[in-house]
Amino acid sequence: MATPIMSEAEWVLFFEAGGVPEIFVNVWNCRARIMVCSGSEYKDVTDKLPDGQRLAEEAVEAFGGAINISGWYPPTHEILAAYCHYLEQGGR
Repeated sequence: MATPIMSEAEWVLFFEAGGVPEIFVNVWNCRARIMVCSGSEYKDVTDKLPDGQRLAEEAVEAFGGAINISGWYPPTHEILAAYCHYLEQGGR
């Protein structure tokens, strides 16, 4: 099962403290996408990760959300591992 990197309380406190996530799952228009900070903007890396769409949807569900509830969700440990592997393989 997917494991979010933060609890709901930690995620809220992170934003209240002015935090800006380097990586998160964005749900919009019933689509979950893995977003990564690249310079001053975010880029969608969902399709660059093996099973990226599944990982994104699992992250939303693991956090207690749903694909029909728009918002930013924390990544899971599985997403971070997949993204690190992607970078190690030369991805950008």
